[in-house]
Amino acid sequence: TLSVIPFVFAAGTTYYIDSITGDDENNGLSEATAWKTVDNIETLTLGAGDKILFRSGGKYDCAITLNCSGTENNPIVISSYGEGEKPHLNTDVRDAVMKLFDCSYVTVSGFEITAHNGGGIWVDGVTKESKGVRIENCEFHDMQNYTVTCRDNYTEGPISGRAAIVIKRYGGSPYPVNDFQAVNCKI
Repeated sequence: TLSVIPFVFAAGTTYYIDSITGDDENNGLSEATAWKTVDNIETLTLGAGDKILFRSGGKYDCAITLNCSGTENNPIVISSYGEGEKPHLNTDVRDAVMKLFDCSYVTVSGFEITAHNGGGIWVDGVTKESKGVRIENCEFHDMQNYTVTCRDNYTEGPISGRAAIVIKRYGGSPYPVNDFQAVNCKI
């Protein structure tokens, strides 16, 4: 007889960020031990099934760069937890709120995103292909436009054009962004 061995996907690790009651000295591994800011995120090595969850109703100063890879059946999820308004990610510096460089199978879901002096989300293949990035149920606003002399400044992504979402190849990199989706977003 043929025996079938079920394949079980790893659950991954869930990290919590809570700008209201969190503390960056916590381990970030539960709602009760959530981090306060995004400062610890860039030190993480995120893999299939990992989650970063922001507390609903919180406000987060955010200019982060992530290099991470999930799988098609077990993506990395960046979203929210709790009741209330969407978590508000903002940057007032000349940067993108979130850079997803060399990321595959990542879902960013359910945020309010503002960038008074920068840009929103930048998806790019810098040293390898980025594939399967999905941005859903996000609201982008207050990204001030201004006249630029170069429409495609490779070094600044969404910053120079103050764009909500930019998908591009950095500096003419040979690594593409494929299978990108933006679903139910308001810009």
